[in-house]
Amino acid sequence: MIAICDRTIRHLAAAAFLALAVLLGLALARAAINPSAIQWTASDPHVFITSLYHGVLGRAPESPMVVAQWARQISADPNSRMRVFNQFVGSPSFDRRIPAASPARTICGQTNARNR
Repeated sequence: MIAICDRTIRHLAAAAFLALAVLLGLALARAAINPSAIQWTASDPHVFITSLYHGVLGRAPESPMVVAQWARQISADPNSRMRVFNQFVGSPSFDRRIPAASPARTICGQTNARNR
């Protein structure tokens, strides 16, 4: 039996979790208008947030202050980027990108009362 210290196990688990988070993020990025624009591994959270605006919403951010507010939500926790991504995908700005009669909305069960 090979003795592995607790620290090594924690590091391996963290690396596996980060890889899974990135893969899940890439799968969810299919909802984006330009998935290749999303810089999931950018070391600067401001760059990541700006890339979400371009990749998910198809536009530039409103202001550097708005980017800074979003960037404060990014931490060393790999889930923080996924949480912010999910907030972008669940935002009214994202909803306005997809026409109400779109098959994508119907498939996702997001039709509004006018289209029922």
